[in-house]
Amino acid sequence: PLVLNRIAGRGMLGGKFAGVAGKENMLGIPFIFHEPKKDCVIGISNHEPFKRIVIPVRRALYTLYFLHSCHYGINGSLNKYLIHFKEKTIEISLVLGAQIGNTEGKYSLPWKSDVARIAWHDAKTDACLYLLEWQSPLPDEIIESIEVTAPVQTAKLFLAGITGYAAFDLIIE
Repeated sequence: PLVLNRIAGRGMLGGKFAGVAGKENMLGIPFIFHEPKKDCVIGISNHEPFKRIVIPVRRALYTLYFLHSCHYGINGSLNKYLIHFKEKTIEISLVLGAQIGNTEGKYSLPWKSDVARIAWHDAKTDACLYLLEWQSPLPDEIIESIEVTAPVQTAKLFLAGITGYAAFDLIIE
């Protein structure tokens, strides 16, 4: 899970996503969410003063998992995750209705995506988080950082967590 002091981290789990606190996995993928005071959901919209969030990784990962959702978006292109390696950058384009869905399940159901799954749904608030799996084409190369760009439409992206499986256990300090 993304920590409160992460660059531009905003939006505690205590709100719409409060039901995630205490969970230790999402669809069998390890995401450990502690108390709302320690963890948060990052929110970024197209009218924030910052237009990107950079999350350091410094690990070789063969699979990344993004736990996220979008509020007020309409179907179509939403934003990008840029995976920065030392010599190359790979772009993951997010399309609402495919790689990501709406924070309120009623606007995304029935969910028909073949690239992202509903990982969590709160029946009381109708809040949803979606799990996107990405396989690295460079599993032995170190991912320096992940850059999250602001949405290109009037919407707010919520990123609750990122996790991955390491190709080997090497951390660059």
